[in-house]
Amino acid sequence: MWLRKEKGQTVRDVEVHNLYKMYGAAIYGSILRETGNKTLSEEILELSFRELLLLEMPMRAQKLSVFTQIHRISRKHCQKIMSGR
Repeated sequence: MWLRKEKGQTVRDVEVHNLYKMYGAAIYGSILRETGNKTLSEEILELSFRELLLLEMPMRAQKLSVFTQIHRISRKHCQKIMSGR
């Protein structure tokens, strides 16, 4: 998998890795239901978690639950990719 624990990771990297372990399967299932394509779903899942690494504001500082934030990011990527088909 693209997101592995390695030496030299930042706290943010580890936080996103832990979120992937907690929510990755559920988010993947949601993406797969929307796209119907396993390969595309894996790509969208990766894009979604990579975007988490780039977020400026810590996720817990926002009002939404972490799962809801990740789900919204993945839906945004789904809609963008599916509209281009």
